[in-house]
Amino acid sequence: MRYLVPLYERIHAELAERGRLGWLEPEFARLTDPKRYDPPAADAWQRVKGGDRLPDRGRATLQALAEWRENTARDQDVPRGRIARDDVLIDIARSQPKSRAQLGQMRSVRGPLIDRHGDRLLELVAESKKTKPPVAAKRGRQVTLNAAGEALADALSAVIRLRAEEVDLNPASLASRKDLARIASGEAAHDVLAGWRAGLVADELDALASGRSMLRVEQGRLAVRGD
Repeated sequence: MRYLVPLYERIHAELAERGRLGWLEPEFARLTDPKRYDPPAADAWQRVKGGDRLPDRGRATLQALAEWRENTARDQDVPRGRIARDDVLIDIARSQPKSRAQLGQMRSVRGPLIDRHGDRLLELVAESKKTKPPVAAKRGRQVTLNAAGEALADALSAVIRLRAEEVDLNPASLASRKDLARIASGEAAHDVLAGWRAGLVADELDALASGRSMLRVEQGRLAVRGD
């Protein structure tokens, strides 16, 4: 705190001087939203690496196991891994054990876990057979571009670099390569970017992607010009 308060005051004053305090509001709203840090326990399985590659029955079991682990960890105020590691949940979901003996034959499942939670783990496996397999939440669309699309993404990247230089920001803070690939594939920049980023560069990116503007070299410098 000794250094954070003066640093905050300095950054706040600089943002105010540049007229950028409005940029903070949506960023802070997102970062201070309690839901961001307290997701539903039923969705905990989606944070287990490899869970989305399990077959339907395995995903149903993993959802039950991960929800149990999440709630148990919260109740005991300990890290999830203290209750059971991710690889343990994946192995149980894949193997579908029906007895303590079968649990004990699994290399990843240690004795103490079986002693403390073996019966409950087997109950969860059995109960999950009666539930509908969950579907993973849709993540950001993955885009594969052809050569022409990659070239357009490069041109969009040039616009980002120009505007970042003007406002004294790192280009990556305005748009990522994945963002530019989505725009190059046909998505509107206003749908890809949000908040102050959209206000700063979305119109210009859409204009270039739609052919309403172009890149030109003027006096040895790259520039964006409209029709």
